[in-house]
Amino acid sequence: MATARPKRTPAAPSQDPFQRLSELWAEKRPGFERGLRKGATDAQRAAFQRKLGLPLPEALLRLYAWHDGAKDDNEAFEGAYGFPRLALVLSHKAMVDDVRGDDGTWDRGWVPFLQENYSDLVCVDTASGEVFEWFNSAAPGRRVILAPSFDAWLAAHVAITESARSLADWDAVYEAFNGPRAKKARAAVSPGYPRKGR
Repeated sequence: MATARPKRTPAAPSQDPFQRLSELWAEKRPGFERGLRKGATDAQRAAFQRKLGLPLPEALLRLYAWHDGAKDDNEAFEGAYGFPRLALVLSHKAMVDDVRGDDGTWDRGWVPFLQENYSDLVCVDTASGEVFEWFNSAAPGRRVILAPSFDAWLAAHVAITESARSLADWDAVYEAFNGPRAKKARAAVSPGYPRKGR
């Protein structure tokens, strides 16, 4: 008489946010992670910080140690926003500092880490720690604050990815991060967010 095989217990979801995203993408967005660049080295991240000259959240540096942006800077990472490599973060910040830094719509202490067509941005405020959307196109200088910290933004990003029905194409990614489920997930992680910026 054959003995019954013991049932396999599914592995518990990873508690590390980056590993959890890898698990979710493998299920909901197969092949997406292959389109991301390998992580920036310690030396590359240190050089970036020297050139930037601003303090950054540890979790943001971990993001770039995991993947140094996407191979295609316009591939949707969150909503319509692409994930640029560190070198592009520096050049894009320098451009916005130069063009918008004195007009009252931009602060040189803001660091973009997601971008849409080099216009609208998702940034971290190195003074307050907040993560926000900054709009250069339709409403110059308007901001929507997504989270009180980068860690909270990352936790919400994972929660939104978990709750998404599909991430199969650009429209699905946009809807997942801009629809009512996204607002609910952000508010669950950080009550009172998202909210309008000052």
